[in-house]
Amino acid sequence: MDPFQIGRPQGAEREDHCRRVAVLAYRTSALLLLSADCRANLVAAATAHDAAGAVPVRAAAILDRLYQADTPPRGELGLAARILEVCNAFDEAMEFAVFERHSLAAAAELFYRETAGQFDRSVVDALRRVTSRTEHRPSSRLPVMPRKAAALLRTSDETASPVELAAIAAGDPVLSSRLIGAANSGAYGSRHTIMGLKEATLRVGVPEARKVLLAACLGGLFASKPLQELWLHCQEVAARAFEIAQECGVDGNQAWLAGLLHDIGRLVLLSCPPAAAVNLMDLIGEGFPLVYAEMLTFGQDHAAVGAALLREWNVPAEIAPAVELHHEPERSPEALASVVFLAEENECLAAKLRFTIACRKTGLTPAALREIRETAVA
Repeated sequence: MDPFQIGRPQGAEREDHCRRVAVLAYRTSALLLLSADCRANLVAAATAHDAAGAVPVRAAAILDRLYQADTPPRGELGLAARILEVCNAFDEAMEFAVFERHSLAAAAELFYRETAGQFDRSVVDALRRVTSRTEHRPSSRLPVMPRKAAALLRTSDETASPVELAAIAAGDPVLSSRLIGAANSGAYGSRHTIMGLKEATLRVGVPEARKVLLAACLGGLFASKPLQELWLHCQEVAARAFEIAQECGVDGNQAWLAGLLHDIGRLVLLSCPPAAAVNLMDLIGEGFPLVYAEMLTFGQDHAAVGAALLREWNVPAEIAPAVELHHEPERSPEALASVVFLAEENECLAAKLRFTIACRKTGLTPAALREIRETAVA
């Protein structure tokens, strides 16, 4: 196990923890029908429970009941204290999942199983309803991989020929134009204009031609305007992942493909009811990292959903595990997940710790990564 010390989060991480507990406590208290005044004081107590500072009198009373272990908390304020206790324990379990190498979904399931007899059952049941929104589950209908992309994934850089790639691109105006456009770009510095697909593949080379064609195929899944920003992000992560892989001995083309597909699960989550999107954005606005907010909304995050989709698509075997664990590098025995983690912005709990773990797994320093991130382009 990685030699990291377990301790209470400090500074901004502690403040984020308190904000999350306040949100969970407020939602749980609403289900248990606490009065509006008591809910407001519960939020104040939760926001300050792990930090020094003055709080309103009734909020202080909630904290007093929380910490008086020898006196069972009674009345509405006592119930508020029990809500705060359970919600605090739940968020801490999510924070400590990284040390146990559990996914957030697994950590939540373990929390409810192991704490069944430790806390007020009515409070635990209410929190479970808050954190297990079955009405927000994604549709069972999965996007279909474009036929041309499936054909490209059956090829490899080592065995594919220019003729084979030209045949895949032939008859598709988008693929043909992208490949010929790449061959005639300034990057290849020739005054001779390429018009044929085979010649275009020869000029750019088989590995680059496959990347151009795969990006053109998969980009069609993100064709709607709301998804274009996400598609640009995927291309940027793919480019950075390729450069990072080059520096740490990981296959660059595998890293590029994993980076390109790392957020494919978001396409599945878009099939959820509109209320799910509202709930997700509310949680993110309250300080929950994206993958935590997704777990609370959908029961799983986009990485797990995306990996399931890629397995359905029969992508190369190395890609789906890297996508599934690209926010949890500590859970992967392979460095590819760490490469994708380092290529993306932080969207998870314990991001600093996971950054350190990913650096150790890839053998890269923060300074080297900064240089790569500044120079890599999609």
